[in-house]
Amino acid sequence: MLGPFMLKTQITVDALTLGVGVRGELMEMHYQNNKDAQDWQDKTTRIWLPGVSGFYKLSEESGLLFGVHQGFVPSSPAQPTNVELEKSVNYEFGGRFNDGVTQFELVSFYNDYSNLKESCSQSNCGINSQIDQEFNGGEVDVYGLEAQFSQRYPLSLNLEIPYGLVYTYTQSEFKHALNSEFAQWGRVEKGDELPYLPNHQATFNIGLAAQNWQLSVAVKYVSSMPEAAGVSWRDDEQGILVDIPLAGKKVPSNITVDLSASYELGDYGRVYAKVDNLLDETEVVSRRPYGARPGKPRQFSLGYKYQF
Repeated sequence: MLGPFMLKTQITVDALTLGVGVRGELMEMHYQNNKDAQDWQDKTTRIWLPGVSGFYKLSEESGLLFGVHQGFVPSSPAQPTNVELEKSVNYEFGGRFNDGVTQFELVSFYNDYSNLKESCSQSNCGINSQIDQEFNGGEVDVYGLEAQFSQRYPLSLNLEIPYGLVYTYTQSEFKHALNSEFAQWGRVEKGDELPYLPNHQATFNIGLAAQNWQLSVAVKYVSSMPEAAGVSWRDDEQGILVDIPLAGKKVPSNITVDLSASYELGDYGRVYAKVDNLLDETEVVSRRPYGARPGKPRQFSLGYKYQF
């Protein structure tokens, strides 16, 4: 496998700063099955990936941002040639404000996949015969909105309350019907959503901070999401039923609470403590690969950090 080539430059015109670049990838890959000398394949991938991003300064505190970038994911050298590259064009547009006390950012995004590629691994599939296989998903759109807000409220000269909210809205849809053997897809209709991609995610943080210590609570919410995009279907050519066991099932929404604290030791570093899943809630985060999987149980961490 040969390395990438990258060329980029930055241009500033008055209040507008542009970043323009292109990345080239040349991959020469070889696959050999050590158990079968006749099972081998050479594969070469060449691609150019242009991109442009920009920031327009409206004032000392605010500005507009945008970007257009091409993305790709290569197929494994062991995959047949009918497994295509994953290709996409990714767009973003938004604004940013920061006056030193209040920070706010709102960014919309749109990812246009000409071909979405997925693979079956030990953790996301649950069908042993499909392990290490890759599948074409065709045209897919993923779009949404990201918002971030944070502020610090002073209680006194030495004590303040930092708080903030991060929210992401995501929508996805297949742009055409699809019959796939992949365990997460199956028979997909145009407009069906991608599995394991929640529509809503939010995190609210609030704490208490002094000059050398801080205490913070984070409440995290993830909405429900489908376990499979489509349903089971019958392959008449092969005379088999392609079973999608989790068709119609959803991972339920969940809320977790985390607690963290830290104390600065000046030149001697910082000590910190964390409690993940403070309420010790048992939540189902997936039913793959082989049945319901819970999220992280209550977990205590104590650490020390020194920077030099």
